[in-house]
Amino acid sequence: MTVIAVVLAVTAAITFGVAAVSQHRAVRTTLESAAEDATPVRRRLAVGQLGTLVADPRWRRGFVLMTLGTGCHVLALSLAPISLTQPINVLAVPTTIIATAVLAHRRPPRSVIAAAAAVVLGVGAFVFAVSDAPAGTTPTPDLLIIVAATVLTATVLLHLVARRLAGGRAAPHWLTPVLLSVAGAANFGTASSTFRLLAQDLMATHDLSRGTLVGLVCFVPLALAAGAWSIQQAYAAGAASAVTATSALTDPVVALVIGMAVLAETPQLTPVRVVIMIIAATAAGAGVIRLARHDDAVDPGPAGDGPARSSSRPLAVPHTRNHHAHPARR
Repeated sequence: MTVIAVVLAVTAAITFGVAAVSQHRAVRTTLESAAEDATPVRRRLAVGQLGTLVADPRWRRGFVLMTLGTGCHVLALSLAPISLTQPINVLAVPTTIIATAVLAHRRPPRSVIAAAAAVVLGVGAFVFAVSDAPAGTTPTPDLLIIVAATVLTATVLLHLVARRLAGGRAAPHWLTPVLLSVAGAANFGTASSTFRLLAQDLMATHDLSRGTLVGLVCFVPLALAAGAWSIQQAYAAGAASAVTATSALTDPVVALVIGMAVLAETPQLTPVRVVIMIIAATAAGAGVIRLARHDDAVDPGPAGDGPARSSSRPLAVPHTRNHHAHPARR
């Protein structure tokens, strides 16, 4: 079962990476097609643009891949612990970078490759340090309500802060997609934990009460919707690789916090392990920041690959110049 879970988790991670690139390109094209020639391209999706976005075949393709990846991920969660399956999501980071390079017909900068390696190794080391957490207990309805309220409240606050930063001049532009990605990953991570609980209840590993079961089932669509909207806004604000990297770093942290606070899955945090966690998180965080500072250019796809761009102008980035962009787009 463990081998099958790993294969499913790897498939899900690769699928998520390809889906991220496809949807990222669709979101950027939607933003540019809505901009007038004399105005800069906005870095935020409006509700009224959802119709145009959904009409883009690249976004629909990404949605299908995302759904397929979610199905594989849920199956993996039902067969193995979160501590094993969730970290494999970090493979979406190199997948995103490779897919972006292939579609753009250019090699990614060495600094981006190094940043992706830092994220992958950092997340791997962080998860390894907490991988011996004991099996948890059945959560109480009160705790689940607190978790749901906390995640949804944090999502709203992160969106408000990101919107404020996007309209200001003091904060670096890369902070906005990072905050939005954290919001999306927190919701998806919580949904993954919820799927795990539901799977354990189905297999009689945990015996959830009827009220708790109904609450979990109702929370899942809210978390998925909030996570999906957050990720789409992150695509509008930054690079696809930055979104997947931030999500890969946020996922295990969310899983660890939920495991410790709700399921009593507390690992043995010796001084050595704490140092490893700090170093790993610092390395992964530095990689995320580097990837967030590198903004993927949106290149026109091949014929029949979605709507044509209305403008060759780059997305507006306040006070920051993309040194890796094609000279024609600077």
